[in-house]
Amino acid sequence: MKKLTKKKLDELTKTMPVVDEMEQRNFIGGTFYFDYSGKFLGQIGSGNDVLIGTSIIDSNAIFLSSASEETMGKVLTTIGRTMGISGDVAIAHGDERFCGGHESGQIYVNYDANFKKYNNYYDFLAVLHHEHYHQMMWQYGYDFSNDQNEYQALIYEMNQVGFQNTSEFYKSGTLNAYNSYGSGYYGSSGNSGS
Repeated sequence: MKKLTKKKLDELTKTMPVVDEMEQRNFIGGTFYFDYSGKFLGQIGSGNDVLIGTSIIDSNAIFLSSASEETMGKVLTTIGRTMGISGDVAIAHGDERFCGGHESGQIYVNYDANFKKYNNYYDFLAVLHHEHYHQMMWQYGYDFSNDQNEYQALIYEMNQVGFQNTSEFYKSGTLNAYNSYGSGYYGSSGNSGS
């Protein structure tokens, strides 16, 4: 086995990319703290919860899943901005099976969605990645309502760093949707659908 020296580490730092803070959060996990205005306060401990309070040590902090629509929108907007989402993330109401949507460049998250009850940071992040894909495609004039675009958004979402940390509920729902859309296009013969 080779001996690892400081000189070798210094050489390695010249060739290896630096992992930024957001990427580190996506790998490590922890409890994510925001204030009621959506400002990120920090991250500590283990787990994937999102807490809303006045500070990291606020004993009266609440889960994002039980926060008001206004607070949820502000927190999701803050998270969205770190990934390049333009505009504010809106809150909508709808069928509990749907996580979010995109309309004319506006991303929204469904306040009534089933996934919300898990209060998992990475579930929220995955929804935003999915809808951000649609937002990016909309800017280029693609029709985000067709099945092929939905299939591509699922692939984009699942390829993001934090997807492995989503709740089992969210992960299985996403994989089921992926398989459903994928079978329509690639079927058992491997041919593209119409």
